[in-house]
Amino acid sequence: MPRLHRLRATVLPQARQVLAYGDLKPEHVAFPDGTAGRPVFIDPGLLLAGTSVDAAKLISRTVLLLAAARPGPQVARQAADGIHGFAESRMRGLSTKSRRGWLRELLALWLMDSVNILTTYLSAALPLPGQGTALIGRAVELCRMADQISTELADRSNARTVWEHALTEAQAVMS
Repeated sequence: MPRLHRLRATVLPQARQVLAYGDLKPEHVAFPDGTAGRPVFIDPGLLLAGTSVDAAKLISRTVLLLAAARPGPQVARQAADGIHGFAESRMRGLSTKSRRGWLRELLALWLMDSVNILTTYLSAALPLPGQGTALIGRAVELCRMADQISTELADRSNARTVWEHALTEAQAVMS
């Protein structure tokens, strides 16, 4: 999407860079001692990046995983609430201006990752895993979600309002 490429230039430059996991997604978190134990992270792609990179990829992959699984409205609502709580916890201590910038960056990276994964599945010449096939079946809904959210971001709408709308859109796609 050309709009996402334009957003990258206006949203992504962030002065503070940290060591990011780089490939944080649900499939890369294991609980060898059960969910009450400490998680183990596998397959890192370490890089210096903005503080929202790992959060954006985790949100993107969670939404795509649930969009493929279609667990129903109750689980989708719980996931959207969990995503919101996760993002809020990551913004604690940030100034209002920094929160707006972080949310804009998070949203743009989330959409970029989602579109990247979807286009990879759509152009694959090899047999796809079940999740890939399921996402191809939801491509129109996922693209519509990305289009609506990126339009709001490009219009420089209030970041909080865009975030809340994005969670509503994600919840609908995950249902």
